[in-house]
Amino acid sequence: MLPRKYAIGCRHFLKIAFLCGIMSSIANGNEPIQWKFRKDERVAIEVDQNSVIQESSRTETKIRQRTSLVWHVIDVDSTGIATIEHKTQRVRLSVSEPKEELSADSDNDTPASALHPKLQGIWEIAIAPMKSTFRFRLNSLGDIVDYETSKTTDTTDNLKVVVAFPKDGPKIGEPWTVQSRMEKERSTLLLTTSYQLVGKETVDGRDLSKIKTSTAFKLDKGSEAKLVNQNAFGLIWFDPVQGKVARSENHQEIGIELVNEGTTTTQSIQQSTEISYRFESMQR
Repeated sequence: MLPRKYAIGCRHFLKIAFLCGIMSSIANGNEPIQWKFRKDERVAIEVDQNSVIQESSRTETKIRQRTSLVWHVIDVDSTGIATIEHKTQRVRLSVSEPKEELSADSDNDTPASALHPKLQGIWEIAIAPMKSTFRFRLNSLGDIVDYETSKTTDTTDNLKVVVAFPKDGPKIGEPWTVQSRMEKERSTLLLTTSYQLVGKETVDGRDLSKIKTSTAFKLDKGSEAKLVNQNAFGLIWFDPVQGKVARSENHQEIGIELVNEGTTTTQSIQQSTEISYRFESMQR
């Protein structure tokens, strides 16, 4: 059984690797490592998250969520800051237990109330981004400098890009860190992500900059959950010619304790996330 409180707890951590979830100026050839955009460009983003969740003595639950996103570049100013419209186009979710497998697809237009009760709570959370539209302005370092949304509950705290670069650019082997926060329900999740440029790797004929990542999580004191263990690491392949991430992957293991009406339960979450990016121009 996946009660809503449990589903919210799961989703709280499933979003960590994404932007969700959707990022140096050391030369790779003659190209600096920085974000670049062109007006009317589209970036199609595919996110594939696979999680295994174990709660106390219950059997494990496997969750797979595939999300299709698109960035439409509305404009790029003279300083290189891009105005981007972000849309979640499709969500596919499957929940598997030893004797049962459930699934939902936003393309089927099935209301949450018509789904199996075990799926309803987590599905409502999964498709929530489809109910709002927003634009943000992103500079070449990967910093969000402005934000507009159709929902007053959305904030820039819940919008992140995969990598933000230091002002002076990284050096190979020298790490840099980015701190951020994510508001969810009545909890605040504090994230400290460390990046390290490790060199180049040729993928499909392209010379990509390879970046290692590790992330430390911390919940605020008022949170209903408590982190008891964590381990999160990943890789990013950045295309310095296109000025965008080509692919990223992240793996994490998290142990949490939840207190509900005086009863403490433990959850362990193992998650792997792969994100792929495809660039195309809308100009004809």
